[in-house]
Amino acid sequence: MKLTNADGKFVLLFADGGYATKSWKEMITSGISLDKKMQRKSLEWIREQSLDTNCIVSLATHDTEVEPHVIEL
Repeated sequence: MKLTNADGKFVLLFADGGYATKSWKEMITSGISLDKKMQRKSLEWIREQSLDTNCIVSLATHDTEVEPHVIEL
């Protein structure tokens, strides 16, 4: 999910697109996949969006290192 404000700043929340920030940073696909090629393509999109200067934060829903916090758009 990509939540964007009027200024173009956004927050990216990716559920099963990658299990952690490490997934898109190191392009690590999961062990479970019906289509590894499409899974990699999804990770590439997540990486591209996450590195965008308008991205305030990119969060994986399964990332155990993410601490609860408030995000202001």
